[in-house]
Amino acid sequence: MILGILHINQKRGKEAYCRQCKGPIKSGDIHAVIVLRYGKAQKRIAEVRGKTGRAGLLYHRVHLQCLAAWALEAYMRKSDARRERRGGRPVNSGIQLPDEDKTIRRRLIRKRAALLRQILAANDKEEIRRLYDQAKVVREQIQRTGVDVCLEMARRDNTAINRRISFARS
Repeated sequence: MILGILHINQKRGKEAYCRQCKGPIKSGDIHAVIVLRYGKAQKRIAEVRGKTGRAGLLYHRVHLQCLAAWALEAYMRKSDARRERRGGRPVNSGIQLPDEDKTIRRRLIRKRAALLRQILAANDKEEIRRLYDQAKVVREQIQRTGVDVCLEMARRDNTAINRRISFARS
C-alpha cells in the first residue's frame, strides 16, 4: 500500500508541528515530510481551485521517532476505509433462491436471450415463429423457477422483437 512520498529534511523557516505527537518541529530539526497527494490528483485539485505551483499538495510533517507510529496509523486508517468502501451489491439484495435454482434460472435467462437475438437476426417467417415458440417455452420454464423475467431491467428494446413477431404472423 502506498502511503505517500517520503522526504527526510532539515526544517527551515518557521517552526511546524508534528502530525503524530503534536509536538513542535523547530527550525534546524531533521524531520520527515510525507507527500500524500501528488501527481494527477494534485494537478486536478489545483485546476479546481484555480491555483498554480504547489496548490493541491497535501503533506504531513512528523518527527523521525514518530514516523513508524504515523505509518502504522495511516495504514490502519486506509485499510479500514477500504473495508468500509467495499463495492458490489448489498448482501441479500438479489434473488432469494437456492443456489441450484439460481444456476438453472441463469441458464434459462441466457437461453432466452440467445433465442431473442436469433429472432432479431432471422429473416424467414417460419424460423421466427419456431424461435418465438421456443422462447415462450423457455419463459414458462423461467416462471416455474419462482421468479419471472424482469422486463424493466432488460437492456434490450422489445419493440424490435415485437415488430419481428408481427412480421412473422402476417
